[in-house]
Amino acid sequence: MACPDRPPTNVEWTSHPPRWWPGDETDMPIFASGRWLRSIGALQAGGQHGWVRAVGRTGVGVMRTTWTTSESVPHSLDPFHWTYEQTAYRDGLAAAGPPALPRTSWFPSLVSVLPGLDTYLVGTDREDVDCAVALLSKVIVEGERLGAASVALGFVQPGETALAVGAARVGMHPVPMATLASLPLPGRGLADVWASYGAKHRANVRRDRRRLAQAGLHAALVDAPLDRLDDLVALRCSHLRTHGKLPNHAVEREHLRMLLEDFGDLTTVVAGFAGDELVAFSAFLRDRDVVHSYMTGRRDARRDRDIYFETTYYLPTELFADRGLSALSYGYGTEEAKRLRGCVLEPVMGYVKHLEGHRGGGTA
Repeated sequence: MACPDRPPTNVEWTSHPPRWWPGDETDMPIFASGRWLRSIGALQAGGQHGWVRAVGRTGVGVMRTTWTTSESVPHSLDPFHWTYEQTAYRDGLAAAGPPALPRTSWFPSLVSVLPGLDTYLVGTDREDVDCAVALLSKVIVEGERLGAASVALGFVQPGETALAVGAARVGMHPVPMATLASLPLPGRGLADVWASYGAKHRANVRRDRRRLAQAGLHAALVDAPLDRLDDLVALRCSHLRTHGKLPNHAVEREHLRMLLEDFGDLTTVVAGFAGDELVAFSAFLRDRDVVHSYMTGRRDARRDRDIYFETTYYLPTELFADRGLSALSYGYGTEEAKRLRGCVLEPVMGYVKHLEGHRGGGTA
């Protein structure tokens, strides 16, 4: 999508957050921070990003939106995929029946999702429904101006009441697009977290750890993960291949480098070792009082099952308990495995709206 000849009245199209994006990031979700958006923007192929601002009753609200087409859209920005196809974001299908319109009738689409697959209202007026309505109305007007077939709002986090109510008021339809798994930590020490597993699961953890010891494997923090970047990238690519994906080594390397270099102060890497050899890892990203399980890698899904659970669930639980955190967030999908490890499951909604008068093939 080409940049417009003059700035549109509703959305500012730029590669990076505009100058008016909120500057006080201490109370801002990391995936909405200018720091994160500037770093991650270079990794995102395809599409063009727009930045929306609205003034509410008590302050300002902002959001980001992306122009997508059916040929280039990743699953995370594909409202048809959320609604009608099996996704990695939830177990089961969102829609009960076949689509009323073919896939081609959904695109181009103007999709509002933050690059972390967590979407919130951002700004001093982020809890104001009227501000949410103003922002989403601007997105709809911009979609109509561009000739979009649909507008969509994805991965709206639990508790984002203003955004959910605002979406309903502007005629967007809800889609149960994901299931978020979190391990609650507030007020709980390690003993309390372990007690939540249940006797059978505690026995399974002890069994898994015995098997790891017998196999000569152990897990530990990686003190200088940038020094092991090549090893981490190799494990990440192996992990993707075992899940049927074709990894792009250069992209994975740059993503990990960005995480470890630009956000090293917020990143913890837990790895599995066979002697000095890295065989698995999990990277965790701190976001205020939550820690996200952000990225994993391992040699082989079957052979490294036990060390995967040790580096992703068991040892991180021990490391992060008693640190004043509210939760360990384990993202979307594989719900039963996460529930068995003490996680609470919450639905995450998306919202979609088809636009009347779609001309097709619109560009900005």
